[in-house]
Amino acid sequence: MLAIIAAVAYYALSGFFNANGAWYGPMHVKRGGATFQVEAYMNISTSFTGSISGNGTFCLPLPFNNSTSADYAITGNRAFVLPGRDNPQPVTMTAEEAVQLAFGVTIPIGPNHTMHGNVVNDTLKLTGGDKDTSTALDMKHGSKADFTSACKSLSPLG
Repeated sequence: MLAIIAAVAYYALSGFFNANGAWYGPMHVKRGGATFQVEAYMNISTSFTGSISGNGTFCLPLPFNNSTSADYAITGNRAFVLPGRDNPQPVTMTAEEAVQLAFGVTIPIGPNHTMHGNVVNDTLKLTGGDKDTSTALDMKHGSKADFTSACKSLSPLG
């Protein structure tokens, strides 16, 4: 019984499930000397074991006030941080291009991108990259409609 109480207290006090839900916001991408912004949406679920899954959409600006979108699948994990220990980036997620099929089935098809971060003051902050590209996301809770509105307000390329 004491173990169950301790587990409930840990989940409640640690913010273990803070990343759950729908998020949207700008993703700043830097590659070489160029920096550009895309809008990102993701819907995340964290299991009791720390496994993260979900899906999302990137909105990419195009010339002449147009945009396009690309769906992606999310996998990852939430670290168990011991009381008294600090882990400023307990959330690790990998986004991989995907195709949405019927009945909510998503099939990953493309390259993946790993990001690390945390929920701080109701903002999901993620960073990632490799030797050529760096990314930073500052996301807030919102709906797919919020994301669509933000997507339409992106500055066009060119």
